[in-house]
Amino acid sequence: MGNGLKGLDRTRLRWVLALFFAALAIPAAMLVIDAYGRLRWETLHQYQTLAEELSDRIDSKLAELVEREEGRSYADYGFAVVAGKGTYLRRSPLSELPGDTEFPGLVGYFQVDSLGRMTTPLLPDANSPPSLARLDPQDLTRRVAVRDEIRNVLARNRLVEGSPSEEGVRLEAPVAKDEDKSVRKMPHKLTPAPDPQAQANFDLLEQNSLNSLRRKESEPASVADRVVSGFNNATVAEATVARKERALRKERSLLPELTPSVVAENGAAVAQKADSARLASPEAEVRVRIFESEIDPFSLSLLDSGHFVLFRKVWRNGRRDIQGLLIARDSFLRAIVEGPFRSASLSRMSTLAVAYDGQGLVSYPASTGRSYYSAQQEMQGTLLHRARLSAPASAIELQFNVQHLPVGPGGAVVGWLAATLALVLCAGFYLLYRLGLRQIAVARQQQDFVAAVSHELKTPLTSIRMYGEMLREGWAPEERKLTYYEYICTESERLTRLIGNVLQLARLTRNELAVQLQTLTLGEAMERIGPKLEMLVEGAGFRLELDCADLALDRVRVDEDYLTQVLINLVDNAVKFARDAERRVVRIGCTRERRQLCIAVRDYGPGIPQGQLRKIFRLFYRAGSELTRETVGTGIGLALVRELMQRMDGRVDALNREPGAELRLYLPRVTQESNA
Repeated sequence: MGNGLKGLDRTRLRWVLALFFAALAIPAAMLVIDAYGRLRWETLHQYQTLAEELSDRIDSKLAELVEREEGRSYADYGFAVVAGKGTYLRRSPLSELPGDTEFPGLVGYFQVDSLGRMTTPLLPDANSPPSLARLDPQDLTRRVAVRDEIRNVLARNRLVEGSPSEEGVRLEAPVAKDEDKSVRKMPHKLTPAPDPQAQANFDLLEQNSLNSLRRKESEPASVADRVVSGFNNATVAEATVARKERALRKERSLLPELTPSVVAENGAAVAQKADSARLASPEAEVRVRIFESEIDPFSLSLLDSGHFVLFRKVWRNGRRDIQGLLIARDSFLRAIVEGPFRSASLSRMSTLAVAYDGQGLVSYPASTGRSYYSAQQEMQGTLLHRARLSAPASAIELQFNVQHLPVGPGGAVVGWLAATLALVLCAGFYLLYRLGLRQIAVARQQQDFVAAVSHELKTPLTSIRMYGEMLREGWAPEERKLTYYEYICTESERLTRLIGNVLQLARLTRNELAVQLQTLTLGEAMERIGPKLEMLVEGAGFRLELDCADLALDRVRVDEDYLTQVLINLVDNAVKFARDAERRVVRIGCTRERRQLCIAVRDYGPGIPQGQLRKIFRLFYRAGSELTRETVGTGIGLALVRELMQRMDGRVDALNREPGAELRLYLPRVTQESNA
């Protein structure tokens, strides 16, 4: 028992609880961190899947656009096309201004012949009938501006001749009346000889695209690329296979041709005359010629000017023409890449970099968002996914990098569970610590109580024994015997009260004490209790003042034995703490307070320190230190008073007076209404 009480120490309690808390908190924290890590990688894998799906959507969207362009015939790149079964002519679908087309970023369509001369379906050519060639002047100005922009871009990149073609632009072209069927039989020598260098740069663009694929194929992918994005050399091989599958196709095209009235016999001069005659004849007729051509698949290249060019080769009558689209890079990427990226959840956690042939074109940053705080810096910049678009855009790469990893629903659950666990642990250990401190205080109070009871028993028993032996042996003089007898009786009564308090407290603690309430007038109660109180006060050298006569007829419902013990404890406490007071008086007064009767016991001693007014009713509590305390007591008297008053449906309170202290008992009054 001694070792157990000795072990109840605040410092030791703190160390034990701290170690116990660490033993629970550290594994719990490790579990939470591990759960966060697993959720982080699971979230990363989910966003990898989203990045792959987004790359597929972007590639599919671009493939649809290219497929639509692949489906256009050779004749669509002219201003007028044959409709129906060759019965009438209409404008080409490519003759609309770029703003009205569905291809994002389109600057315009163009065609480059074997001599390097560029035409565009926006403007009528020599074979366009007058009924279709009529254009509004403002519309014509806009079309010419687009044609010039296309020519300037292609010329800066050395893809066409720098000067405009000799072909004129007319609002209303007069057509010759005469028809010369011999044009179809024009000698081959009248056809201008193709320039072998005129389209060499288009071949160079296509060759550069193939070289880029081969370089990518020869470069080994890093481990991170293979693991995170699945991007490896097979991607290049797949792109090459896809390119081979897009083989050239053959088609038959119906081309309109005006019938000239002048037949050229030889040379370029005759051809020029035929053109003049053709334009001068207002009634020229249109005839349809059928051509068979071979069309290569489209290729996509990036020009030095920053434009994309999507072009194809068309073989007709032994000559090669280049047909294609000039595309503004920023507008094209904004619609094809940035739009789908911004509408996806990926834009809130990753950056998207677009590169062409390994050179960065544009980067789209991530929007802000909540992230895994412990992994934000660690995961920032991690490769999420890398993909190359399919042919003809196989030189374009999309690379997704982690900017911040969002907290998913699972992370929120783990966070709440971690917070709840931390709160429960902290609150639980705080309560354990407070409970431990209280148990330490109770143990210390019990030790003090044992010491106090021992002292309270030892001192009077020693005196009783001493005086008893003196009287037994006849050593006491006759005049002192009566004093010794009175002292023995007084101390015996005090010991009886002390033992009675201890036994009473024990019975109250075990709920073995039954209260027996009865209705008494205040006068009857004081008449029975008063003599006992006077004997106690006078024995200590004090005087009792009892002022309850005015309320003698007020009735209360009490247990007479409980009330007697309560008043004796209060009077004994007043005598004990006011023994050094100048005014040695204990006053008992009675007053009415609403439906309660107040019995106040006052002394004229030093009073109670303000900070201890609420503590004096605690079990085993005694003011001051056990080593320096001058007053005697066990610390159970006032605690017993509070318990007994509660059993009688009353309460006790304490307050300071000038001088002294006053303890008040509040008991419910019995009125006629309550009796009824």
